[in-house]
Amino acid sequence: MTNEIIQDVARVIRWLVWRWPRGGTLAPMPSPDTDAAVATWQWAPAVLDRLQQALGDAPDDGVRVVVHGACAAFVGVGEARVVVLALTSEAATSGEFAEWCRAGEADPDVILRLLQSEGDVSDIERGVAALRLIDDRVCTDQRAIVDLSTQLSNMFEHVHFHYRVGQMMNCLNSPVEFVSGICDLMLGLTPFDWVAATVRDLTEWGDASADLDFVVAGRPAPSHGALRAACVRATTALAPAGDGVLQPGRDALATKAGSPVAARVLADDGRVIGAFFAGGKPGADADICSIELQLLGTGVDYLRVFHQNVRRYHQQIALFRGTMLALTRTIDAKDPYTGGHSERVGYVASELARLAGCSADEAERVNLAGLVHDIGKIGVPEAVLCKPGRLTEAEFAIIKTHPTVGYDILKDIKALQDVLPGVLHHHERWDGRGYPAGLVGEEIPLLARYLAVADAFDAMSSDRSYRSRLSRDQVLAEVRNGMGTQFCPDLARLFLEMDLSGYDALVEKHRTTDDRQAA
Repeated sequence: MTNEIIQDVARVIRWLVWRWPRGGTLAPMPSPDTDAAVATWQWAPAVLDRLQQALGDAPDDGVRVVVHGACAAFVGVGEARVVVLALTSEAATSGEFAEWCRAGEADPDVILRLLQSEGDVSDIERGVAALRLIDDRVCTDQRAIVDLSTQLSNMFEHVHFHYRVGQMMNCLNSPVEFVSGICDLMLGLTPFDWVAATVRDLTEWGDASADLDFVVAGRPAPSHGALRAACVRATTALAPAGDGVLQPGRDALATKAGSPVAARVLADDGRVIGAFFAGGKPGADADICSIELQLLGTGVDYLRVFHQNVRRYHQQIALFRGTMLALTRTIDAKDPYTGGHSERVGYVASELARLAGCSADEAERVNLAGLVHDIGKIGVPEAVLCKPGRLTEAEFAIIKTHPTVGYDILKDIKALQDVLPGVLHHHERWDGRGYPAGLVGEEIPLLARYLAVADAFDAMSSDRSYRSRLSRDQVLAEVRNGMGTQFCPDLARLFLEMDLSGYDALVEKHRTTDDRQAA
């Protein structure tokens, strides 16, 4: 940019300009309106050779006489260095200048007419000094603009970082996804080759005894396994206030990485629960600056808040689930034969959902639906629930109200909206002979189909006031016989392939609890 300004000034005062960066080649910089004769003369080998001879060993701040009547000087430095040529009033009578013009195949009179100057060498020196001052001012302004641009760019990057992390703060069910997202963002905003995080088991936030999970973004120089081991060891060695830069030869992680590594500690209540690391900064200057450390620190701050949110979220989930479990146990306790029934139905239904391809989160919601599927029995008299013999039509009609009653009890709870179809329709049959709506086949919500199989399986596997439990073979035979009539055939087929050892363990747990309570 300064070269263009020098060109403009030189054109006004009728000077010529060449580009000559240090270590580079001398080349003319004619203006668009430069006369063709002058432009040709600027390129002449005799002209270029004489300039190079005159200025080859000249200091950058001097003015040199090229020939009698013509002076040249450097303006600018480095890649932006140029040469300016000016004529003095003595050029008109200088035989040496005329010979130089002719050596460049130019008419001296034409060159004089186009470049004639009225001043002497001292005037040229003052003009060069003015150009250098302009160059210095422009360079200073350019540096200020670059600095401002860099600051604005950094500011934008930080704003973008805050915005993206804010969007990810809702991933409370996916802490690994959140930590990976922060590592990816920091990798994109910093010059590091890799950014890694170690955090106490991301499924057991706040558990001081949990293992350290490891997440990395980028391409670390060490292998993934080697970096993981080094980062885990470094985390356990860090103090709660152990932020800083790890150095090769002094710190094992930096030695393994082969370059300085930035470290930021994640602490909770005075104990280290994780850390961010970044390394592999390329280029000759591998030093880690304060801005890069600050960005890592921002990531740690967000992770700390996220950690607290996840912990509160899981506490709320545990409290809610505990409340639902206590309520369903209260209902199951109305009938001494159904202790633990809802818990077992939830387990079997959720395992069946996993076999059918549901995610862990979806299976957990199926489990919750199993816990509350019989909550409507709170409105059924114990005399009907616990009757030892066959129910009358009127009594069975009362029993058949429990899905609708359960739906009405739960329908205003926002956190249970997705489980309501299971509560309402878990007694529907594939052939349409179920209740309360008599839905047929695919009309039955998928959640209710899971519960229907699990509910019937546990009922047949448990003692009732009116009969003893069936053997496992008898129960499985009944499920097989009910495929396509009572049960969804695809889910019944999947159920028959299930490993029921977890269910048996749950039965034993409930039996032990019942025996303890009876004692």
